[in-house]
Amino acid sequence: MFWLWLFLGLLAGLAAVLLCSPVVSTVDTRRAELGVRWTALFRARYPLPGRTGSAQLYLAGFPVPFPRRERGDKKPRKEKPRREGARLPRIFRFLLYCAADAHLRRALIVRGGKLARGSLHSFELSQWNAAVSLPDPALNGMLFGWLAATGWKGSRRVAVNFLGRNWLDLEVRFYPYRMVLAFAAFLIRLPHRSIIGHWLESKG
Repeated sequence: MFWLWLFLGLLAGLAAVLLCSPVVSTVDTRRAELGVRWTALFRARYPLPGRTGSAQLYLAGFPVPFPRRERGDKKPRKEKPRREGARLPRIFRFLLYCAADAHLRRALIVRGGKLARGSLHSFELSQWNAAVSLPDPALNGMLFGWLAATGWKGSRRVAVNFLGRNWLDLEVRFYPYRMVLAFAAFLIRLPHRSIIGHWLESKG
């Protein structure tokens, strides 16, 4: 019994570490690659669209080959004959009942908005730098002057140059636990009685 509780404790601890560890996504146009990493377990690199290079995937530090897709003629899908007079599947009847319930619609709109805000809060722009060089030197000078005059806090991260150099380097962090908490709050605060009632009603 002790070993079972120890195993469950270690499993819960590992899950907590993974949920609290951010998934880091990077874009570096100078290297022409996209990167994704999550703790020491997962790391991947992809070339930007239109750029040459091979994708790389590492699990726990060990390289894993990407499966190659063989190009070939796709077989046409056979269309299933439609049954006349067939009843709608239960899930569709359930969705129709839910859509007809004004109280449930309002609840879904309110909770869905909070879920969307919570989902956006799960992402964080942790780092970004850019170099900009517009084709027209006059516009380039106007942009340089505007950044210097406005005192925009992000202007220090934008380097305006007249050498034709354009690049972007940014890092976005996604926190899984924030998404889990937002989705849990969405599910808990739904009108469960109405949903269960419509599900039972769709059975008939």
